[in-house]
Amino acid sequence: MLNNKYLHLTLVICNLTFCLAASQAIALPFRSNLNRGNDLYQKQAYPEAGQIYQKIIKQKPKDQKSQFNLGDSLYKDGQYEASQQLFTKLTAEATSQKLKQRSYYNLGNSLFKQEDYKNAIKSYEEALKLDPKDKDAKFNLELAKKKAAQPKQKQQQDKKNNQNKKDQQKKDQDKKKQKDQQNKNKPKNDQEQNQEKQPKPGQMSREDAQRLLNALENEAKHKEAKKGQGRGQGLGGKDW
Repeated sequence: MLNNKYLHLTLVICNLTFCLAASQAIALPFRSNLNRGNDLYQKQAYPEAGQIYQKIIKQKPKDQKSQFNLGDSLYKDGQYEASQQLFTKLTAEATSQKLKQRSYYNLGNSLFKQEDYKNAIKSYEEALKLDPKDKDAKFNLELAKKKAAQPKQKQQQDKKNNQNKKDQQKKDQDKKKQKDQQNKNKPKNDQEQNQEKQPKPGQMSREDAQRLLNALENEAKHKEAKKGQGRGQGLGGKDW
C-alpha cells in the first residue's frame, strides 16, 4: 500500500515539472536549453537534465521555473536533501502564488522521503493554504500524519528494514559483478583443459583408459610367464 502511495507522489511531481516547463516563455537560447533539459528528464536521464537546468540558472540566476525543474530532477535522482534546499528557497522567493504553492508541495515530498514527517506535514499544510482544492496535497498530508503517528520503534524498524533491503541488493549486485569479472579474466586455456578432463557422453575418461591399459599389460605378462614355466619343465623333466 505504501509503495503505491510513493508512486503517487512521484507521478504528481513529474506532472508539475512539465506543466511549468510548458508555460515558460524566455529568450530562444534559454528555451532551446530548456527543451533539451525536458527531453532528458522525460527519458529519465535526471542528472543530465539537471545539468541543463543548472546551465540555464547560471545564465539567468532569477529564473525560478528552471530552479523548480532542477529541484524536480534532484528529487527524481534521489537527492532529497538537495531538492529540499531548492524548494525551501523557492517557497521564500517565489514571485507567483502558483509556483509558491507547488514549491511547498514538493518540499513536503522531499521531507517525506527523508522521513521528516513533522516538517513534511507543515509543508503540505502551507500548500493547502494557498490551494485548498489540491487533492494531492491532502492525500500526502494524511499519509504523513499516519507515518508521524507510528511509534518511534516502528519507524526505526521500517527504516532498518529498508536499509537492510538496500544493503542486500547492493551485495547481490557486487557479488554478480565479481563473478562476471572472474569469468571474464579466467584464461581460456584453463577452461579448455577443464573441458578436456571431463569425458564426453559415451566416452571413457583418461584415467579409466589408463587403468584398462595397465590391466591388459599385466594380464599379457602373466600369460607369458605361465608359458615359460611349461617349457622349462618339459625340457628338463627327464634325465636321459
